[in-house]
Amino acid sequence: MALSNQSLLDFLLVANPPLSCRCPKGNTTTKSKSPWDEPDEIGPWNDFNFKSLQTTYKGVLGQILNRRYDDLHVHPFVAQTPFCEIYDEQCLEKLLAKWTQSIVCEALQKAQVNNKTWRTNSPIDMVSGGAAVFKNPPTKVSKGQTRKYRPDWAGIQRNPYKRKQCLNILPGETKPSSKWDYASLPPSRDDPIPPHANFIRPIQQLYTYCVRSKSRYGYLITDRELLVIRIGSLDGPNKSGYLEYKLIPWRNDSRSTEDDAKALTVSLALFYLHMLVPAGTDIKPTYEPLSKLEKREQSDGGGNESDNNLKMGKGRMKRKRADIEEVRTQEVESEEIESEQAESDHLDSEAISVGWGEESRNPQTPQDTQGSLNDSFVSEGRRKLQRASIHDREDSPSLGRDRSARKRRREEAKEEKSQEAPRRNRPRHAKSD
Repeated sequence: MALSNQSLLDFLLVANPPLSCRCPKGNTTTKSKSPWDEPDEIGPWNDFNFKSLQTTYKGVLGQILNRRYDDLHVHPFVAQTPFCEIYDEQCLEKLLAKWTQSIVCEALQKAQVNNKTWRTNSPIDMVSGGAAVFKNPPTKVSKGQTRKYRPDWAGIQRNPYKRKQCLNILPGETKPSSKWDYASLPPSRDDPIPPHANFIRPIQQLYTYCVRSKSRYGYLITDRELLVIRIGSLDGPNKSGYLEYKLIPWRNDSRSTEDDAKALTVSLALFYLHMLVPAGTDIKPTYEPLSKLEKREQSDGGGNESDNNLKMGKGRMKRKRADIEEVRTQEVESEEIESEQAESDHLDSEAISVGWGEESRNPQTPQDTQGSLNDSFVSEGRRKLQRASIHDREDSPSLGRDRSARKRRREEAKEEKSQEAPRRNRPRHAKSD
């Protein structure tokens, strides 16, 4: 069943199902010996709000959100029992996959694919962490033990020229609310960072994922809130970087309009965060306002390796076409060689008969071996036939047809090659809705 005449904005502002966290209180499961990176400064990300969302990419993103569709799927049904009862991190991930991920992926699909307002060859998508490649070397934890990082969620840009797994360019992490205390978030970057484990460990974990994936964006989601972050580098000795955050409560819906934070729902904020990726994900000391971002053409993560994969894929396609053209040219040349060889064999057979005729009329031919006689007869006959063909070749129907056929095949091959070149250089745009 589909929703009729509904905008993407209304689709993303739907209220989330109420959750009941039944996780036991306690410290986070992240061990203290884990080699997590830690930001030097933590402060609010004030630019991430509903107003900037409407003006990003020169207002194009706002136009996409306000556009109405007749084929949006109905929001997935989530039973209160067992999906909304959260006992551990795995329970929360199953709920998010059934509800939040389904909504966000539906909106991303409508916003990017077959949409002439947003043209892209590599659409961004939200997937589980195991469906993406997180390239980083294993880190030594203790003697004889190493840790290889893998986030719970991933943002990827699908490569139409490569079927392998894509790189994780937007890492996400899941935590039950019993294992992360959002109340300790510093109100500004000048305030000290709380040292207790229930706050800093998940922050360190997410920050490390962003640093290792070389992506400025990331998010931490619990059964009570969504924390979206943007990290940046700091100049100076012994400086790691800074982290900016925006907190969006799980209970937010279309009726929550008191301030900027309450104008964003969890689904809308995740959609917005993923749509920021085409403007670049590389980590910098400072960033321009979100309202001034511009989409990079055929971006694949702001210069990350997946962009190189896309270019490499196109290069392979060009080389494949060149190989096909080379094979076609070789086939034409092979046909010409075979035709010339057949003509040569025909001349040899006629030359032998002509040579023997001359020998029968010329008794002065020296007595030699059979091979020498044949060679002399062939040479003499070939010379006579070639002299005769100079005047008669154009009038010969069979030779004229062979020559014209070879010439026509060469012209067709050249014409096909000249038409193929502009077709490859022509930009591929998906059809509009």
